[in-house]
Amino acid sequence: LTIHLPASIRANLDARTGDGNISMGFPVTVSGSLRSNSIHGQINGGGQEITLQTGDGSIQVVKR
Repeated sequence: LTIHLPASIRANLDARTGDGNISMGFPVTVSGSLRSNSIHGQINGGGQEITLQTGDGSIQVVKR
């Protein structure tokens, strides 16, 4: 799963994968624990919720 987001986006991110990794093109302020297959945090100070989830495969968040 790949998602392209504008550089100026303000969002709360919740990303999880059952069998894969998460690659971030943004700095993220993490809340809770950081693991290779799940992340919960804020992009650019937070804002609306973005939820990404896949059971099998990696997640890539790309800055455009």
